[in-house]
Amino acid sequence: PSGLSTHPAAVKSNFTLFLLGLELIRGTPEHMLTPREQWRTLRDNVQAAALWWFAVAPTWLRDADPEELEYTASVLLKFSKTLSSPIVNNIGPSHVGRKGDEDAKLHQLRRERDLLEVLCKHEADRLRLWSKPLEKVEKPKYQDSYKHVKE
Repeated sequence: PSGLSTHPAAVKSNFTLFLLGLELIRGTPEHMLTPREQWRTLRDNVQAAALWWFAVAPTWLRDADPEELEYTASVLLKFSKTLSSPIVNNIGPSHVGRKGDEDAKLHQLRRERDLLEVLCKHEADRLRLWSKPLEKVEKPKYQDSYKHVKE
């Protein structure tokens, strides 16, 4: 992930690339998801890269086009939705050995996925607010789902 830009204008291109990786997994027929290890590694790398993007403090785009911000927010929300799709999650964890290790890795992946979903939804809300600061904004729906990430 260190080759990816953390510039605020790069969020759309980065998450479009991440979304492409997840859509590749989701769009592949079940019988073609072999060997599963390659698909697990792709999913885990996409998830790690997306989390890495959020490691940098957010900054504002000064002269951003409101329509561009809306589109970027929609990319983030689509990525979040695709990340939680069953076929992306049912391929299991990568790089595990014993059964106990597999359970621990699955739990860690779920927690990271849940955190990433909340971060993406929050960033989408932030971008939408920036694009239309005077519109009334509903209470974000992700706040109630944040409780299980803290556990």
